[in-house]
Amino acid sequence: MPGGVIIPERKKPVNDRGYFEIITKSVFQAGFSFEVIERKWGGFREVFSNFDPVKISKWSEADIIEALESPLIVRNPKKIKATVDNANAFQQIVKGHGTFEKYIESMKEMEYEEKSKEISSKFKWMGKTGTFVFFYTINEDVPDWEDR
Repeated sequence: MPGGVIIPERKKPVNDRGYFEIITKSVFQAGFSFEVIERKWGGFREVFSNFDPVKISKWSEADIIEALESPLIVRNPKKIKATVDNANAFQQIVKGHGTFEKYIESMKEMEYEEKSKEISSKFKWMGKTGTFVFFYTINEDVPDWEDR
């Protein structure tokens, strides 16, 4: 990671919610300093139902508007809508693999670049930096920051 920024803890999540939380954090960190998002993260947990992908996948337009009005989070409409879409994609992956961890394990033979493209293709707002942060945070092997 570049100097002068908060480096996320490297720790494998204990359940699907943990993986979904890291995906969401990776999405919201795009274009923001890690510090800004970290300071508001407790508010994100509150607004996004402690990152329950089942609940978030069922959000209505009214739920999205309520999140957009909350001062507890970064109120980016595209990222909030992406989180709802990502919850739906997440649910489909879990349905197909049993758990999100098993999905990640199914990519163990892939090179990092291939895994990064796989995650980017499934989740909105997960570009090169977002997928790097995601894999780094879940304690997967990643290239040097400059080579992402």
